[in-house]
Amino acid sequence: MRRWLFAGSCFWLIPVLSVGAHGFGLPPVFAALAGVVGAAVLAWAAARRVAAALHTPDRLPRVYYGALLLAAVIAIVRIASLSVYIADVRHSEYSVQPEDDFRRPHSCVSAYSESARLLAEGVSDIYDREHYRSGGAQRMIGPLRVDPYHYPPTFLLLPQALRLAAPTFWDFRRVWFALQALVLAGAIFGIAAWIGGRTGTIALLAGVVVLALPQAAATFQQGNFQITAVPLAVVAFVLLMAGRPALGGGVLAWAALAKIFPGILVVPLLTARRWRPVAWVAAMGVLLLTASLWIQGADVFRTFIHTSLPEISSGAAFPQTEWATTSRVNWSAYGQTVRARQLGAEWLTQRRGLMIAELYGLAIAIFAAWAGWGARFDLATAHGRLATAQVAVALVSLASFRSPFVGAAYGIIATLWLMGLLAARSPRRSVQWIAAILLLGLVIAILPSPGYPPSTMWLVASGLLVFACMAINAWAVVLFARPSVQRDVKSAVPDEEEMAARTGQSDGWNVRLRATMRAFRGNWAPAHGGVR
Repeated sequence: MRRWLFAGSCFWLIPVLSVGAHGFGLPPVFAALAGVVGAAVLAWAAARRVAAALHTPDRLPRVYYGALLLAAVIAIVRIASLSVYIADVRHSEYSVQPEDDFRRPHSCVSAYSESARLLAEGVSDIYDREHYRSGGAQRMIGPLRVDPYHYPPTFLLLPQALRLAAPTFWDFRRVWFALQALVLAGAIFGIAAWIGGRTGTIALLAGVVVLALPQAAATFQQGNFQITAVPLAVVAFVLLMAGRPALGGGVLAWAALAKIFPGILVVPLLTARRWRPVAWVAAMGVLLLTASLWIQGADVFRTFIHTSLPEISSGAAFPQTEWATTSRVNWSAYGQTVRARQLGAEWLTQRRGLMIAELYGLAIAIFAAWAGWGARFDLATAHGRLATAQVAVALVSLASFRSPFVGAAYGIIATLWLMGLLAARSPRRSVQWIAAILLLGLVIAILPSPGYPPSTMWLVASGLLVFACMAINAWAVVLFARPSVQRDVKSAVPDEEEMAARTGQSDGWNVRLRATMRAFRGNWAPAHGGVR
C-alpha cells in the first residue's frame, strides 16, 4: 500500500508544489523541477507514515482499493488541470466550468491580497468598498473580479506574511492555491492516519473522493478561506484533545479570530471542563490580537468594529444574499429564509430572517455545549479517535451555516468530509455513504451559478439540500453526545485487537502493529488514553 500511496500523493503534489514554487518567484522550468523534488520528498515521508498507521491484518475488500485508485486518478487530473489556470490566468480553458461567466472570473483571494496590500500602503480603512468597487463599478485585476474584504484584521497576519515573499497579486494567488490544497489534503490524510487501521483506511478513501469532486477544485480556484479554516480547526481540536495544547491552541485561536465560526470548538472544551486547552486557546488568542495591533495598528480594529461588524449584522455587507440568482447557492441558515421569502413567504422579511439566523447561532452554541457536557474523548481506540474527529467536523460545519452568505462549493466541503468519517464509522454501510458523497457532490455541481436566471425548482431543491446537510451534521453530534455512542461505535467499528483476534494473529504481531501506529501518532498524542 505504501507504494500506491507514494505514487498517488506524488502525482497530486507535483502540480500543487510547482505552482507554489512559481509563486515564490522561480521561473516555470525551475518551479516544475522544485515541484517534482518537493513532491517526491513529501510523498515519501507521508506514504511511509500513513501506510504504517493504516496497516491492519483485516484488509478491506479489493473493491475499496480500486475505488481509492479511481478517485485518486480523478483528483490528480482535476488538480493538474486547475494548476495550469492558477499558474497562468490566460489559460481559462483549464478552469473549473470555463463556460460560466460568473464562476470563471470569481476570485475570493483577491480580497485577501488587496486588503494586505492596502495595509502595507498605510491604509487603515480596508473595509471601504471604494477600494474594491471604484466609483461603484466592479474593479478587475486582469480577467478576475476583485471581492470586498469582510474578515477580522487578525486574519490578515497570514496574507501579510505571504506578500513578503509573493508581493504581486498573481504570485500571491499561486502561493495561496498551493497552501490551501496542502492544508485540506494534509488534514484528510492526517486525520485518517491518526484514526488508524481499517477505520482510517475507509476515512482516507472517502477523503480522496472529496478531493476528486468539483467542489474542492472550484474552491481552490476561488481561493475562499473557509476550505482552509475548517481543516485547521478540526486538526487544532484533535491536537488539543491529544495533549498538544500549545500548537492546537495557537491554530484554533487564529482560525477563530480569522473566520469566527471555528470558535464553536471552544464551547465543548468549556463544558467538558478541559481547562488547560481552553487556557491555551485564550492565551494564544491574546498573543495573536497583540501581534495584530502591533503590526496593523488600532485604527484597523476600530474600523472593523464600527463599520464592518454593523454591516455584517444588518446584511448590508452581503447585498448578494437578497438576489434571486444568488440565494440558490447560499448554504447558510439566513439563506434559507431568503429562499422562503422568494417562494412566497413575504412575512419573512430581511429583519426577521436575520433574527432567525441569530437564533440558529445560539442554538448551535447550546448544541455544542451539550455535546461537550459529560463527553468522554477516548483516544485509546480507533473508534474513539474517529468519534472525536466527527464531532469536531460536524460542529464546525454547523457553525459555518450561521454566516450570512456561504457559497455552496466551499460550504459543502465539511459535510462531505463528515460523511466520509460516517462511512468509516459504519463499515457495513460505507459503500452507501461514499455513494451519497458522490451524489451530493455531483448534484451541487450542477446547481446553476448566479450568472443564470432564477428558477423555482432550484430554489426548492437547494433549500432541501441545505436542510439535509444540517441534519447530517446534527446527527453526527447526537451520535457522539448520547451516552451509548462509544458502545454503538465499538460494535460497528472493531478495533485493532478485535481484528487480530478474528484473523488469528499472534499477540506479538498485534503488539508490533500497535507500536507502529503509536509511533506515527506520537507527534499528536504521546500517550493515548481517555481524556475528560
